[in-house]
Amino acid sequence: MASSCVLGFMVHIMFLGVSSACAPTSVRSNLQITRPSYFKVRECGQRPLYQDMRRRKRVTNGDEARIGQWPWHVNIQENGRPPCSGVLIDSDWVVTAAHCFYDKWPKRKLATAADLTVTAGTLNSGADSSPHSKTTAEVRLVTDVFMHPLHAAESSLDNYDFIILKLAEPFILGPYIQTACIQIEDDAFEPGAECYAAGWGQYYISNTEHSSDSLQYSSVPLLSQTECKSYARNVSRYQLSLVTDQKLCAGVWNGDNYGPCKGDSGGALVCYENTSRSWFVTGVVSHGPKCGEVGFYTKVYAMLAFVDKVLSGGFTNDNYTCSDGIGKIPVERKCDGEPDCADDSDETHCECTENQFQCDNGICQMLAHRCDTKNDCGDLSDEVDCEYFQCHSNQENISKNQVCDGVIDCKNDTSDEDPDLCECNTSSHFQCPNGPCIPLSWTCDGQEDCITTDMDEVNCTTACREGYFACNNGKCTHTSNRCDRGHDCDDRSDELNCNLDPCPEGTAECGPISKDCLNLTMFSCDRETTESLCHSGDTTCLSY
Repeated sequence: MASSCVLGFMVHIMFLGVSSACAPTSVRSNLQITRPSYFKVRECGQRPLYQDMRRRKRVTNGDEARIGQWPWHVNIQENGRPPCSGVLIDSDWVVTAAHCFYDKWPKRKLATAADLTVTAGTLNSGADSSPHSKTTAEVRLVTDVFMHPLHAAESSLDNYDFIILKLAEPFILGPYIQTACIQIEDDAFEPGAECYAAGWGQYYISNTEHSSDSLQYSSVPLLSQTECKSYARNVSRYQLSLVTDQKLCAGVWNGDNYGPCKGDSGGALVCYENTSRSWFVTGVVSHGPKCGEVGFYTKVYAMLAFVDKVLSGGFTNDNYTCSDGIGKIPVERKCDGEPDCADDSDETHCECTENQFQCDNGICQMLAHRCDTKNDCGDLSDEVDCEYFQCHSNQENISKNQVCDGVIDCKNDTSDEDPDLCECNTSSHFQCPNGPCIPLSWTCDGQEDCITTDMDEVNCTTACREGYFACNNGKCTHTSNRCDRGHDCDDRSDELNCNLDPCPEGTAECGPISKDCLNLTMFSCDRETTESLCHSGDTTCLSY
């Protein structure tokens, strides 16, 4: 049957015995998916080992995944750096977040394929030592890295935060490794639909960042674009500017501290389609204003043209040759707003996006660079007819648009977010001392959100919200942090009076206060180590 669906993707919806191409989701009844011919794997979105659909907690304070539960989730390593997640969309193609592997400042450098490895069929973030992973994990090398051509230019907004990796050889699919389907309809899942994200994201022990060793997952409801903008607007004017057409939002907006966090980047937001009984990649974890709340995801539907072009062989990573015929530059530097060719030809024949303006010399620059006191265009046309704000301490000028936007832009002071200058609605927001306003729901939630102080987490005299534990110092932390051997209260009161199981074999417990389990292959159990890693007053490390 002929179809006019998006690109090479085809969806047939069967209802009342009539076949209709690209029918709206409101009438969808029996969704059948026909994948383009360049896909090696014809089936997708299946979990042979795991069919449990019970609701689970979210990534921050989330549940540990079971083997085979998210069989398309992969671990991507780059030369020993903290891993990013990714999603297998075909046996030899992986989708992930561009910001994981593209350094905008200062080098504007894209990771090379030779530095990347992809592991599937694992729950571990690093070297696998679990019994399951030894038999289920597979590792593949990467041959090509395809970054969305508009990401470099719009990385300041985290737009087009999307990379596709080509693997040297396909994964062998089975119970532990599967591919996810790609969402090919814009409105395939309604706002409120319960979707899932997984990752090895960040958590804190004594205000120190750690990444989970075991894969965690979360259930997060989809938000409409209107709800997403309302949430972002409540946080700050800057966050509102980041909600663009290339993104979707998912999460909870009630201060419950559930959702993706730093370290979960690149993982898939997947939604289950009941009639086809398949899991679809709806978004890719990109960024968000706060761990455990609403997250911003790259919208996969908006990336379909790029996916189609790359997987069908129509997109190449060949270097761009400058008009002078001499210079060559990496293709990702073409039309990124910064001339690299001696004749500027890499920036003079570009079509500006809706988030850019065109300089007098033809170069496209981000709207945010307009009136930022920097000569971004090279001909100063971006600094014409501008109003500036002068920072108090060093007389530095910043754009007037950056004042009271929720971000401290004055380098040596906070005068652009001074409470005396910026109005703060104290009925819905908390005024941080010498800093921006934050939503009232961010106070007394166990995370320090005031940039310069921790005043949003002190003097929490009111009872903690349902699902939270009151630390002895007045802070609140989620009940799942209670007696988990992690120190989520600064005074460690969340780990007092706990009936804990002995530390695992090969580890030792710091005692008598902190109760940390130290890996004996990494730490010696002496007084110096104990005092540096454990709470003041711990003088022994008891080995089991």
